[in-house]
Amino acid sequence: MMISKIHKYISLSLLAVWLLQATTGVANVFHREIDASLLDGGSTSFDEVAFSRKIDELQSSGLRGRISSIFASGGNAAHFDVFVHTATDGLHVLRVDGQGNVLREQPWAIDFARSGVLLSMRLIHESLFLGDNARIFIGLSGIFLLTNLVLGIRLAWPVKGTWGAALKARAPARADLRLRAFHRATGLIIAVPLLITVAAGVGVAFTGPLESIIGDPAQVTGLSGLENAQSDEPWVPLGSAILAARKSYPDARLSTIRMPDKAHPYYAITLLQHGDMRRVFGKTTMYVNATSAEVLARHDVSSRPLKNRIVDAFYAVHTGEAAGLAGRIVALLCGVSLIVMITLGLSLWLNREIRRRRRRIGARAD
Repeated sequence: MMISKIHKYISLSLLAVWLLQATTGVANVFHREIDASLLDGGSTSFDEVAFSRKIDELQSSGLRGRISSIFASGGNAAHFDVFVHTATDGLHVLRVDGQGNVLREQPWAIDFARSGVLLSMRLIHESLFLGDNARIFIGLSGIFLLTNLVLGIRLAWPVKGTWGAALKARAPARADLRLRAFHRATGLIIAVPLLITVAAGVGVAFTGPLESIIGDPAQVTGLSGLENAQSDEPWVPLGSAILAARKSYPDARLSTIRMPDKAHPYYAITLLQHGDMRRVFGKTTMYVNATSAEVLARHDVSSRPLKNRIVDAFYAVHTGEAAGLAGRIVALLCGVSLIVMITLGLSLWLNREIRRRRRRIGARAD
């Protein structure tokens, strides 16, 4: 009885948050592919020279603003998202093709009219409108969800010999009992992958604090001498930095680029190696001097300690990428199942409240 009450009150307290997270999470599983399919035009092949030259032109012209970073789009292997800080309108993202041609520009903000539904839902899933405090709140709500799932499984666990009936959700005559049967069956069927997905999501939310505790070897201390160093030398073209970074990993795919600035006069170029758990954003990072194209430091993902590789795996497990397409489909089903269970659970509670109210009214009438 106590477990049932705890399960109920936790659910009612965080129901709206979980429903929002589940809905936007479902939309995000294949959002990169959907976004790419909706975007017409652009080269489908990556020309490193042409791409780098266009980015350098955008950077030097300053017409749109200051370029801070570049990310692989994930929907098309030859497309990238260029993040630009504008003086008047905040952070914008340019979608460019493999030749560096700008295909689209939109503000990096939750704005369904200007940023579009897909980007807005992605940002809602990651921030819940809470800004810098989002990850802590999302992590805590995930812990409560994880706890509630365990309590729900404990309540739904069939006695010996009744597993078949429980999973088939045989529908009794009463509507409320049918809802209860479907709610129970859905939870039992999806229990294991849903627990794994939610636990990994909690890990993603607390990645920063976890890396602070265990240490993150990707934070290369050897660059400290360059931090805030003043130099009048011009920066080398982006193409030279990419060439230097990929020299040791010619088969790796370009994943992200953090552009240099006065405080950090080096390119931080991340590569996706074959065999990485992540589908788009690798963890192998090359640090290239912005004035000489010299590789200052490298951080190969394969050399990371086990504890760091476990933390790195949280995102790939949460999104299903760790198991390829099949894993992403399971992640999608987890989100849909969570929406179904929340809806059924709310319906059960509302039906009970309606029956209780009717009984009270009837008792007063007598």
